[in-house]
Amino acid sequence: MSGRNERPPPRQAQDAGFRHSASRSQEVRDHVEMRLSPSFALILFILASPLHAAGPRPVLKPVLEMTSGLSPYDILADVHSGALLAGVPWGMQRLASGGNTWRGVDGLGPIHQLAASGPDLWAGGTKGLFQSQDGGRHWQAVRVEGLRPPVWALLADSGRIWAATEDQLFVTADGGVVWKDVPLPPEAGRIQSLAAHPERPEMLVAGCLSGHLLHTQDGGRTWTSQRLTTHPNGVVHVARIAPRLFASTKDGLFTREDGGTSWASLATEDGADLGWTFGLLQDPLAPAILYAGTWHGVLRSDDGGRNWTDASAGLPQERMVRSLILDPRNPRGLLAALDNGGVWRSQDRAGTWTPCQLPWRAGDTMDALAVDAADPRRMAMGSTFSGVFLSEDGGTTWAPASGTSGIATPWAIHFLPGGGLIVGTRDGDLWRQKEPHAPWRRSAIQGGLRPAWIKGFLQHGRFLYACTRYGLFKSPDGGVSWVRTGLRTDVNQILVDPSNGRHLLAACDFGGVMETRNGGRTWSRPGGKVLRPLASVKSLAWDPASPGAFFVGTVSGAYRFSQGRFRPLDPQDYGHCSLVRTTDAPEHRLFAVRERRLQLSQDGGASWTILFEAPHHGRDILIPDPARPGAFWFAAGSTLWRLE
Repeated sequence: MSGRNERPPPRQAQDAGFRHSASRSQEVRDHVEMRLSPSFALILFILASPLHAAGPRPVLKPVLEMTSGLSPYDILADVHSGALLAGVPWGMQRLASGGNTWRGVDGLGPIHQLAASGPDLWAGGTKGLFQSQDGGRHWQAVRVEGLRPPVWALLADSGRIWAATEDQLFVTADGGVVWKDVPLPPEAGRIQSLAAHPERPEMLVAGCLSGHLLHTQDGGRTWTSQRLTTHPNGVVHVARIAPRLFASTKDGLFTREDGGTSWASLATEDGADLGWTFGLLQDPLAPAILYAGTWHGVLRSDDGGRNWTDASAGLPQERMVRSLILDPRNPRGLLAALDNGGVWRSQDRAGTWTPCQLPWRAGDTMDALAVDAADPRRMAMGSTFSGVFLSEDGGTTWAPASGTSGIATPWAIHFLPGGGLIVGTRDGDLWRQKEPHAPWRRSAIQGGLRPAWIKGFLQHGRFLYACTRYGLFKSPDGGVSWVRTGLRTDVNQILVDPSNGRHLLAACDFGGVMETRNGGRTWSRPGGKVLRPLASVKSLAWDPASPGAFFVGTVSGAYRFSQGRFRPLDPQDYGHCSLVRTTDAPEHRLFAVRERRLQLSQDGGASWTILFEAPHHGRDILIPDPARPGAFWFAAGSTLWRLE
């Protein structure tokens, strides 16, 4: 496995939420999406019971990663279970054998390196060392006396397991029962990559961030060192392919005879150096064939490394390879992890490549999410570039929804009675499927001079409401026909009074908060009050502790309306915010997503705890899980989580 611990030098929409808050029975019918601007993302929502009561800390469990945006540090194919594992900046992702959907493994923290020793799998990262004995489904922390995380490099070879930290090296020869602290020379520093001799396990080579290459022939009792580079990223990868040793730095890939001292630079057929190389492999059936995972893609040599040609056919244009491994179930197979490009597979010796996931495109994020209240195992998701996807097993696996290849920029999704779907897009298209497997019908909600950008749906009573850029519309027939209400400004969300179905609030981009008490025929400002001049309101939520009071999320902060007045929820300016609540959780909590950070307050917003920092920019979605009261589905950019 390669060390990918210091990244090389880097290469050079506003939207809105929609949320219904009413009785739990009504809320379960209404699963609608809430989205936030990536620059100001803030969600606030209230979970029911006494306000400000402290309770157990909620848990976020990763469920899905749209791996076109995944940036793995390392990948590992488990020969026993057939699963594929990826260590990523926020934890671990696992792809089951034969699957096409990655699932997160929580609690591990950022994972830098993976290794396999027989049926046991090992992972090293920010929180230390972990071991799995069931193909990566579950992991246990491994206690190594004296080890100071993070673990930057791992190697499992000839029955030994080596683990390197910032300035330490440990080894075990009994599967992790007893670990030995191996002394290192002072010039070592952080070890980024390790390679062992295939026949003499006491011979070890280590590539260091300091630019030194360390070599021992006696299991670490004595070391010799040679400095290969002064670049701050040091030696990023080492490999031993008999009878030669390979090392990669900023200046390319170098080789020498094992035991020699003189290094030679390897080049492509046009004379260019190979650049950063993070993986070097030998074909198990044809020893003269070598593969290199580089900053520029995958390269192949048919003459033992003297000449190299490009072997990246099918990979995306941005194809920096962070990890390259052999496929243990296919002697002609390779697996490559791309920086921000997911994991790819070749079954023909790097002749062609295909993605190991659903067809997410580069930069894809989740823009819409819905759960079928009648069957919570059914979920629907809209992605920025790849269309609509369905899950029939509660988010475990996903597949493109049949007949939806023409749906672009899905922005709002809602399950209809009978299991059908209605999808609204940012371009104003409206797609409707009456029931599962039925054909899709395309139409539009016409408002103004062109179709209206559809921001969200809400089923209330016999009417299906649609929030759009040109106002609030309602449909009495499940989205076949639409009638415009008296509200004709840009509507982000409507909120239904749980005690009076004709009393609605609307969050408007240009009109602030609007209110109707006659089902939408006429609208006015609550209490005749203007929140603030030109306030762009993104979301609303009733305060269950005070009838008639509600919370307001705007681009300039969060407010509470009570007794005819708007007051700041917190003196701090949180930027763009949205609100939602549910009525059957054990206590009220306030959650906030600000600048991609999910935060929790249990004292009404006076203090906050950061629960999670989303790894990607993008819209944030939060919807209740009808199968588990008090739980939510939370999508942050390209990652789907369950909040429990």
